Amino acid sequence: MRHVAVALAVGLILAGCGQDDGGAVRTIDPTGSETGTGSGTGTGVAGDCEPVGGATSDNEVHVTLVEYAIQIRAGEESVPAGRVTFEAANDGAEPHELVVVRASSPDDLPRADDGSFDEAAMPAADVIGEIEPFAPEAGCLATFDLTPGDYLLLCNIVEHGAGHSEVEGHLELGMVTPLTVT
Repeated sequence: MRHVAVALAVGLILAGCGQDDGGAVRTIDPTGSETGTGSGTGTGVAGDCEPVGGATSDNEVHVTLVEYAIQIRAGEESVPAGRVTFEAANDGAEPHELVVVRASSPDDLPRADDGSFDEAAMPAADVIGEIEPFAPEAGCLATFDLTPGDYLLLCNIVEHGAGHSEVEGHLELGMVTPLTVT
C-alpha cells in the first residue's frame, strides 16, 4: 500500500510541477489573477498543483489551509529528518500556498513593507520550498529534504482590491505554524 501511495504522490507531483515563478509574494486581486514580486512567470491559481523543489518521501505531514490558519494533523507536528511529503488541502474559500522555511518564530522572518515574508532577504538555504497558490477545495503534494531543526509553514499571499478594505497578508492574519524536525 505504501508503494501505491508513493507512486501516486510522485505522479501528482510530476503532473502538477512547473517552473518556480521566482516570486516571493503572490498578490491576488479580485479577478483571481496573480503577480509575483520576483522574476519569471507564474501560472495563476486555477487549481494547478505546483510544488517547487522536492524528492521522494520517507515521512508525511498532513496540512489543512483555511482562512487564516494552517493546521497540522495531530501527532505530525514533529517528524524525523529526511524526505518529508506535505499533503496540503485547501479547505478555505480563497487560494492559499504553503511555504516551508527554516526558522523558529515568525518574528525571525524578514518582512516586506506589506508585512509579507521577504523571501529574498532570507538566506536561500533557509527557504526550503513551496507549493504555489492553489484553489479552494483542491489538494497538493510536495516533498522536501528536511534536516533537524525548527521550521515554519506559512502562506505568503497578499490580497488587494474589492472585498478587501485594505491590504490583507495571509501571514499577518495568522497563516503560520511551527514544525519540528528531529
